[in-house]
Amino acid sequence: MATNNDSRMPVLVGGFLLLLVALALRCYMMGESLANVPVTADESITVLQAKRITEGQLPLLVLAQPYQFPLEAYLAAPLVKVVPRHTLGARYVSFVEGFAGLLLLLLIVRRLGPWSRTWPMMVLILFPSAYLLMIQFGYSLPHNSPVYLAGWGALLLIMEAPPAYSWSRCFRVLAAGVLCGLAFTNNMLALALVAPILIVAALGGSWRQIVPNGVLLALGVAIGLIPYLAAIQLYPGAHDMVAGTRPFSEALPYLWHPTMTITLTRALGITPAFFPDITSHLEVGSWLAPAMPFLFAGFLVAATLIRGVACVRRLISQKALGLDVFDGFVGVAWLNLIVFVMSERSTSDAYRYLAPAAWSFPFLVGGVYRAAGRWLRVGIGAFCIFLAAVNVWTTVRLAQAWSRPEFVEYDVDAPDLKSALNYLRQAGITHCVASHWQAYRINFYSDEKILCSQPLNERFPGWPLPYKEQVDLATNVAYVLSDRSSGNVNPAAFEGHLNAMRIAAKKTVRGKFSIYSDFRQDPRQAHEVRVPPEALTVTTSHNPTQAWQLLDSRITRWTTERLQEKGMWIQFHLQKPRRLSRMVFVYDDYFRDSAPRINVEVKTQGAWRMIAQNVENDLDPFEFENGHPIYWRYLQTLASDPILTDELRLEIVEPNPGRSWTFMAIELYEQKPEP
Repeated sequence: MATNNDSRMPVLVGGFLLLLVALALRCYMMGESLANVPVTADESITVLQAKRITEGQLPLLVLAQPYQFPLEAYLAAPLVKVVPRHTLGARYVSFVEGFAGLLLLLLIVRRLGPWSRTWPMMVLILFPSAYLLMIQFGYSLPHNSPVYLAGWGALLLIMEAPPAYSWSRCFRVLAAGVLCGLAFTNNMLALALVAPILIVAALGGSWRQIVPNGVLLALGVAIGLIPYLAAIQLYPGAHDMVAGTRPFSEALPYLWHPTMTITLTRALGITPAFFPDITSHLEVGSWLAPAMPFLFAGFLVAATLIRGVACVRRLISQKALGLDVFDGFVGVAWLNLIVFVMSERSTSDAYRYLAPAAWSFPFLVGGVYRAAGRWLRVGIGAFCIFLAAVNVWTTVRLAQAWSRPEFVEYDVDAPDLKSALNYLRQAGITHCVASHWQAYRINFYSDEKILCSQPLNERFPGWPLPYKEQVDLATNVAYVLSDRSSGNVNPAAFEGHLNAMRIAAKKTVRGKFSIYSDFRQDPRQAHEVRVPPEALTVTTSHNPTQAWQLLDSRITRWTTERLQEKGMWIQFHLQKPRRLSRMVFVYDDYFRDSAPRINVEVKTQGAWRMIAQNVENDLDPFEFENGHPIYWRYLQTLASDPILTDELRLEIVEPNPGRSWTFMAIELYEQKPEP
């Protein structure tokens, strides 16, 4: 007679073999990643911020952006000084998190019942979407995995908590709240994941437990939100740039297309993107793409109805909602879809934003499977085996696609930096400027022996940039640009700016990068000197008592304190006549307060003379200082042939009625005679 252990042996052996295959698939993707996917800007930032943590800093936000708590940087900090600056050194934390996430999901499924009732979920978790595997084992998508580790850890704590209240249960519920708060702190996208988990935790027991559950969870969430709340207080504007929402009338049509038809379908691994959140994608499985939105919607609606009926029955029979894990994942899927269509930052290629719904899919399937009849279970089981096989094949093909020659340059935008870095070292250049996608890679690969800054914040305009102050103050600076660089920092645009500002430079091409150095001003400007502020007096038509602030070296600002009007004026008096050749209007953060058109007059031989009429507010592309261009300085230069004068007057011709007239400073320059 066979024993119970004998009957379970095939199941255990089969499960063990499936686990080995699942681990091998992940290891295969890791190997292809390390061989073919270079370190990116986001991964570099995590390592660079980990270095700052070891130096005693406690960052609340990711470098150069106004949101996300850099939890992965804290996790990387203990080993950051001993781990080499190569791909594995940048990615190992993500790999560890990926295996930890797999373990947590398997433990959650193990708590939901025997293998016979949970195996479809187990299969889809062992062999999930190729996209979900990619953002764990192919590339360290910044601060992505900690959200799920915290959410799933919180859910497991609730599942493991004793039903009766005790110190053990109180601790687990409190810890679950802390993890949920920390997940939201790490990334606000976690709302769709943690809110349903918190609801399940609060309403999962009897009515008598709701209040103590709620109090403990609220306290835990408050603890987990401390870094988030501190960032709001210490950095005005933090999180605001990513909190915009769409009007409901625009969001509703967005729900089906592209949300379900493109974004969710690719997050579910059908025709997945070659790299996170880019439009180019793998065509494998394209024949399944039209059906996938309907399959997901079908399982979501079916699971919602099944769980809704179960809750009503439980409410009638037990006088309690008694929400469980399946209810939580149904809530995650719905809330994730709602948050996605409402967010202004959600685009058709923002697949990561729908990862919570994709991770919920096995549990939607599992919830329907448990309630289905025998033949429907057979169909669902066959579908899960088929989808797992598709996922395995797609994952292998995706990893193979990373070896394409164009992948690194065009999909990842991470061209090889070796020749460019060697040139900088040989030229003795220790400070440089590059686009966002290259600047932090240069800092990473050189281990900050070459400091590189963005010229301006391309992703979050106006937000502070690391390294920029050190680079701006340096005197031997290069610009390292590629044709793939965005906006003002590609070679064509930069050369146009140099020409407009009459700046010459040495250009050297190394690999995919154009390196600009040895900048030289127009000889005429080289002989200009600033008129000392003490040699000037200034009067204004409005707010004259503060007019001196126009001479205060960009420290304070002067404003009319009234909305602009035609005829407003500013007048400078020089102690003695000087040969003025240039003036600079310094706006900085107040560049939107410039007047659309002004006139400029000077007094020569006792009579006023118009030297510039209807001058438009055309800002300079950069400021030339310390021997190199500096972006993110909002100013306007007016140059002319030297004019001997002791009076200069600016007058608004066309006002901006919605703004006051504001300057940080106005600087006058005179032409010195050549020796």
